[in-house]
Amino acid sequence: MQSSNIDALTEDQIVLQSDTVSYDKAYKANNSPLLDIFQLADIIALVLTEILKETNKSTDNFTSAFHSKRVPSISVKDYLTRIAKCAKCSPECLILALIYLDRLTERNKRFIIKSLNIHRYRPF
Repeated sequence: MQSSNIDALTEDQIVLQSDTVSYDKAYKANNSPLLDIFQLADIIALVLTEILKETNKSTDNFTSAFHSKRVPSISVKDYLTRIAKCAKCSPECLILALIYLDRLTERNKRFIIKSLNIHRYRPF
């Protein structure tokens, strides 16, 4: 939908992000709450933490270059917050990182995200 048409929307129309409509404008036009990068990092950290609770229970012998010898002391939430702050990445970047992690594990069934490798992934 063109950005010039946003003002003429009816209540049942949804504005999608596009080349002409930014993330911010689409959310505001849809009267949706706009999350800042740190709120989004918190939500993604919660999702990943729940995944880790399940995957850490499984035993596997597969290791990759992404596996560490011990679990880092920084939490997933603090790690994502640090990435968001230092890398100045956009909300879309964090969402895409989560999608890429999902695709990675979906395409390579032997690779399981665990506490030994979650800190080794970066969305950039």
